[in-house]
Amino acid sequence: MDDRKKLIDRIKALMSKTTENGCTEAEAMIALEKARKLMDEHDIASADVTFDGEKPGEGCVDHSRRDRIPFNLAENIAQFCNCRAWHTHRRHDAQATTTFFGLESDVMFAKFLLSTLSQFVRSAADDYMKERKKTGDRGASIQARNGFIFGCCNRINIRLRAMKAASDAASPIVGGTALVVVKNALVEQAYAELNMKLKKAHESKATLDPMAFISGSKAGDGATIGRPIEDNSQPVLMIGRVG
Repeated sequence: MDDRKKLIDRIKALMSKTTENGCTEAEAMIALEKARKLMDEHDIASADVTFDGEKPGEGCVDHSRRDRIPFNLAENIAQFCNCRAWHTHRRHDAQATTTFFGLESDVMFAKFLLSTLSQFVRSAADDYMKERKKTGDRGASIQARNGFIFGCCNRINIRLRAMKAASDAASPIVGGTALVVVKNALVEQAYAELNMKLKKAHESKATLDPMAFISGSKAGDGATIGRPIEDNSQPVLMIGRVG
């Protein structure tokens, strides 16, 4: 029993390595991954450590209001990370803010995914447009770029939903209830207490290039969705294209 308590304390210590406590985001994510690996190896329920001092809160990612990528990805990222998400901006402000609400570790992961996956889509779109221009394609327009971006985001969102469903199905049971249900109930209760009054965003009516949409969908299969890993003691962010 003493050994198990020491192990739980070690896991809690790893989970206390947060950005608020002076760690970089990559260091915090690596510590969190080590903690979860120990939990899996020693059959320690997440409820034993995850909710110990970890309360629901907010985390924000700022981006251009004209950048539609975060708007397209945030909702599915939030669901994947057991969070809530919303967007805010002032009427004449060029900047927008995407806010995630959930447990600290989940919010951290959601912010990480939104930032890195958004960058992946932008880079893939840039490469796609360069290739079209190299071939002398005069149709390499804003419609082509939009089509690629929407196709890429759509494919990533489909994958996020599938991974979320698989994760929920494998969620450990705590007190007769799946852990994900316990976690979601905690977040939803805290979210309700915020008494938020949000408006539904208007759907984009941008004209899309269908061939570019297909190319974007194929590119979306190359986005690796995961947490940072450690390679030779140096943090490496394992999100991006494969190959």
